[in-house]
Amino acid sequence: MTTRTTTAAAACEPGRFCPEHPLDPGLLVLIAVALVAITLFATAAVALVATVDQATRYVVRRIRRTRRPAPPEPRPPHHLTVIAAALDDWWLVTDPRAPFDGAAIAPRVENYLLSSGYQITPCP
Repeated sequence: MTTRTTTAAAACEPGRFCPEHPLDPGLLVLIAVALVAITLFATAAVALVATVDQATRYVVRRIRRTRRPAPPEPRPPHHLTVIAAALDDWWLVTDPRAPFDGAAIAPRVENYLLSSGYQITPCP
């Protein structure tokens, strides 16, 4: 048996895989280089995924920050609300068959505005 092993070992050429010697130093170096390459590739892939994830989150944050809320529905100015209340009150206490007279309603509207805190000053 010793003779066979010696003869088989002598038959193995350097730099080739030999079933009699599976742990050839060249093969071990090749496996180590392959493992280092795979590790570097995996590290680069993880770093790329993390960078793309952070960039996506940044863009989404910027989009959400620049999006403005819808403007509120326009409300009538307060003085118009007071005038409308004065006209409603006038309509409730006036005969509906009576003709519309703006001069008769003006003092009532003025009273509503003054009681609501408005100051009426003539234009120069």
